[in-house]
Amino acid sequence: MNSVKYYLINKWMLISLILFSGCFTSSITTEYNELHEAVKKNEKIRALTTDSTVFTFDKFSFTDSTLTGNGNQKKKGSSESFDTTLAFSNIIFIERLKTNNWKIVWLIPAAIAVGSGISYLSQPTEFDIRRPVEGSCPYIYSFDGSNYALEGEAFSTSISKAFESESYHILSHPKSSDHRVNIQIRNERPETHLINKVSLYAVDLQKAKYAVLDTENKVWPVHHAIPPESAFEQSQDIRNLIAIKDGIYWKPALSDIGPGSNFKDELQVQFEIPYVASDATLIIHAINTNLISELFRMTGALLGDEALQFYNALDQDPKLKSIVKKGIDRSSLKIEVKDHGVWKSVGAILPEATKIPFTRAIRLKNLTKGTLKIRLSSLKDVWHIDSISLDYSKVKELTKYPLELKTVNSTQPAPYLKEKISSNDSLYEIILPPNQLDISFDTTPADDMQSPEYLLGVRGYMLEWLPNRKDQSIVKKISVYNETDRIKLLKDLIQDEDLVLPMIYEKWRQTKMLE
Repeated sequence: MNSVKYYLINKWMLISLILFSGCFTSSITTEYNELHEAVKKNEKIRALTTDSTVFTFDKFSFTDSTLTGNGNQKKKGSSESFDTTLAFSNIIFIERLKTNNWKIVWLIPAAIAVGSGISYLSQPTEFDIRRPVEGSCPYIYSFDGSNYALEGEAFSTSISKAFESESYHILSHPKSSDHRVNIQIRNERPETHLINKVSLYAVDLQKAKYAVLDTENKVWPVHHAIPPESAFEQSQDIRNLIAIKDGIYWKPALSDIGPGSNFKDELQVQFEIPYVASDATLIIHAINTNLISELFRMTGALLGDEALQFYNALDQDPKLKSIVKKGIDRSSLKIEVKDHGVWKSVGAILPEATKIPFTRAIRLKNLTKGTLKIRLSSLKDVWHIDSISLDYSKVKELTKYPLELKTVNSTQPAPYLKEKISSNDSLYEIILPPNQLDISFDTTPADDMQSPEYLLGVRGYMLEWLPNRKDQSIVKKISVYNETDRIKLLKDLIQDEDLVLPMIYEKWRQTKMLE
């Protein structure tokens, strides 16, 4: 019986990663060195190739296109020694096996590795970076005339190439000067960012109070948003918490978490539809919690040496990808409306930011006069909601006018920057912490607008540097599975979450008590 319990607990420890898609956070200070430092110090490295073979190099050297050395190679459970040369164009990841708190993972796409890739990697870059205890993913900043202000967090659900996406953000702070808007995209996390495309658009608000993005990244003007007539969490009246955007959030209680819990938050709000309304914009002001840190802590302890294989499997294994997508879907905020007594889905909002509040909207269509009931639900304590409102104004989608990308600079020397981030293609700019991109756009097309607003799009994906610390409370529970193929376990066991989620939330409760 105990072995069965451990088997199921191990499964959910492993798939804890899939429940969210933000980035791990920590307060640890980490020093990063490059490949040539590993050579000088006779340190080991591990490489994952396109045929899913893992090479652990005891000794190695490198040129501008190859990695040569000896050690042990492993594929599909079999292991043997090697003395060989690998082309960088056939390598997906390189991991430095250094005794510290983090696994350093580099991604080497073939398009970058050939020629300029190793000159980029081999330049010594050291950082001593303090990670804030909250936040995730590439940070977006805009220049407000005096300073760079934080605007949002990009592609927060894109944890591998398989989940590459383009996220959009309406910027609150940019100030155009000399027909330019200046943007920064920073990597302030223990992860690798791969930027594919960065674009900026202008929209004209005209007489609207502000604009919102819906789940299809369409921009809608808001003229007169009204709060709900009622709002309840189960039987608790929470209308005063979510009636206005005031920085006071509805936050779910964690006291009811335990065996048998469905680990689900659910709110119901009610609006009265005037006879003149047919369509409306539902507006959500919210922020996501940092529960992801607990999930990644457990995941890192359990994946161990299979972190590289995990990322490779995400890109190549449809079943694993579907499991991850299921977790992302569960952490999203689902929106349903009641139609003739039946709850019908009208959309879902992806987790987006843990450090800065954000606003998203969903368009509701074909409304009829009378009472409109809306249900919002998600995985427990992922969402804290500032306000929920509805705008019945008769509006049209705002036109997005693309602006020309003028200049791109990086704190890390990199060739062809502008070409890499100008279009959705096979070229990426890699940003390692604490580096950033400084980008300017030409705002001349917005000069004649009555009330211009700017919309930034960032396309790409990221790779987490999973924590490498041993969590003995977890290791003891899975000691009987030390030789198990953990990726296979991750795919095969996708049920009985009640066994492990109470433990995750208990850890989360303890963390919150210390805040």
